[in-house]
Amino acid sequence: MTRPFFASVLLGLLSGVALAQPASDAAPATPVPPNAAGTRVAVLDLGKPGGVAEYGVHLLPEKVAEAGALLKREGVEVVILRVHAAKGDPDEVGKMVGVLRRDFVPSFRTIGWVDEATGPAGPVAYCLPELFFTPDGVLGPSPALYFGVTKEQGAAQLRLGEELSAATGRNPLILRAIQTRAPLSAEIGPGATVTLHTHANGPVVINSGKETGTLGADLAVKLGVAKGVAATKEELVRQLSLPGAGAVVWCGQDAGEMLAQAGSSSEQAEQEAETLYMEYLAAFGAAKRATDSGVRAPKLEVARAKLAELQGVMKANPGLRTAFPFGDAWFADQTKRLGELAAGK
Repeated sequence: MTRPFFASVLLGLLSGVALAQPASDAAPATPVPPNAAGTRVAVLDLGKPGGVAEYGVHLLPEKVAEAGALLKREGVEVVILRVHAAKGDPDEVGKMVGVLRRDFVPSFRTIGWVDEATGPAGPVAYCLPELFFTPDGVLGPSPALYFGVTKEQGAAQLRLGEELSAATGRNPLILRAIQTRAPLSAEIGPGATVTLHTHANGPVVINSGKETGTLGADLAVKLGVAKGVAATKEELVRQLSLPGAGAVVWCGQDAGEMLAQAGSSSEQAEQEAETLYMEYLAAFGAAKRATDSGVRAPKLEVARAKLAELQGVMKANPGLRTAFPFGDAWFADQTKRLGELAAGK
């Protein structure tokens, strides 16, 4: 099933304007005294390890905000966000960026650990002040302009990229190169100084101009976008120059389990919605083909039941609205069609 892919992006989050941010009802964090055993560090997976997730469907901004509140109560000091997700409705990605910039960056030393951040989810990783990559990690392509997107909508995504670059101190040309086909190359000089060129003739080619660009781990480090590469969390924290000889207290189990459970529940709901939709179509088709009203009636009852079940799943899982076009108008139209079929029309 082809999913709707809306491209409006909300701006202003970095200047303090709310970016459609979900409210958090969690209680204020209780201050926790410093732990002499080491720095409290938590690793949260944004998406499923070894797979991908979709922002707004399997990974909800409000759940990530809830996880942040749990970490504050636990006295966590450093949060490593391991990014696996590769999809996402841009509105939901905008909300996720707002949550991270509002609830995480001011409260923790927030580290992005990029495994796969492609498509519209790329800005979620790019908005974080410190980035590391896994050895096979990739950032982009994250096209701002694609089929079905207006010039105004694409321009809004590019402006968001500029704001994120300014907030994180990165050259905006780099993110632009993974949002568009703008050619970009670089020279790496003494002391790892980077000189960018808006053509593809430099020694290090970032974007040849033929397709939307991608940053792998090695290139991200060369350009100063990423601070390093780490295959494990232990390897990553050794690169963070933590106080106290780098001693670490691993935290965040409850927050991690909550996010994983929410993602699993969303996946199950998505599968259930698709199954119910197919069952509804089959029942509706069978009722429509029936020429005898006595034969049609029980088939209509099955169709009504499946439609009601589908509506219940959609109401219980609002995030599915970005995966399926089953809004209130659609359900009203289907109910009308069932009524007409029952009346023999």
